[in-house]
Amino acid sequence: MPTHLDSIREDVANMPRKGPKDNLIVDRFDHIFGNFLTSKGKVRRMDLIIAPAEEEAFCILGWTGSRQWLRYLRLYASQRGMYLNSHRLMRKGEDGRAYIIPDEVPPLDRAKQPFWPPGWGPGCKVTCERDILELLEIPYREPHERNCP
Repeated sequence: MPTHLDSIREDVANMPRKGPKDNLIVDRFDHIFGNFLTSKGKVRRMDLIIAPAEEEAFCILGWTGSRQWLRYLRLYASQRGMYLNSHRLMRKGEDGRAYIIPDEVPPLDRAKQPFWPPGWGPGCKVTCERDILELLEIPYREPHERNCP
């Protein structure tokens, strides 16, 4: 049985065959959605998302919005030849296979050429949202600063 990462690799590898309405933003994490009553009597929503440790930063980025900011972020990655979702940052190789950035290949710059941002190189791991944005050459913004009209 393929893992969720194998499924994502296949989705990325088959991107040209998919239509414009197909997307890779639906995550494959286990979720628990619930409500709870605070001591002051207010009902609050609580979402529990269970993610593998190596995907934690991507999961957090994908769940902290704003929704429009995330759409722009994914579009920006796509325009540079990369695919960003709540699991990984990936790109297709010349052989048509999907590769994980930065584990297997470097990200692409604006000219779609492989490059390593300062402080990055083979063997570096994504551990936080800031790392993802560095790989995309985007300044880090706190979640409360990510509101887009």
